[in-house]
This record gives sequence, C-alpha cells and structure tokens, in this order.
Amino acid sequence: MSTSRSTPTRSTAASPPGLGTPEPFGLTPLDIREVVRTLAPHAAGFDYVEVAPFDSGQTAAVAAQVVREFIARHWVAGR
Repeated sequence: MSTSRSTPTRSTAASPPGLGTPEPFGLTPLDIREVVRTLAPHAAGFDYVEVAPFDSGQTAAVAAQVVREFIARHWVAGR
C-alpha cells in the first residue's frame, strides 16, 4: 500500500492563487487530477498540504476538489 501526497507548489503559477512559491512549468490541475485518478485505487491514503489561509478560498476549493476526486476513485475501486 502507498500513500499519496499532493502540494500546490507542484501546480502551475496560475492555479491556485494562494501560492507563495509556484513551480514554473509545473503540473496543471488536469495533470494532477489524472495522477490522483491513477494512484487512488492503489493508495492507502492521501494528503493535500499547504492550503493558503489568506486567499478568498480558491486554494481550499482546489484542495477540496483534489481530495474529493481521490475519495471517489478510492471508493469506486472498493478500497
């Protein structure tokens, strides 16, 4: 079993807006979604770190969507 960890610094500078240190040429949100969809059926857990508390909720919304995607894929796999 494996555990996945996602951090917004792996995302592009445009998303999510609350990043302090965006990664140039990072993964797009669609790339991250595909990684989560691929790993979720095989993972034992998932962690999203570095949710910015100072933006208008956009970073939390991105984190919630990624975690929700993991839970859905994990459940469909019967885990």
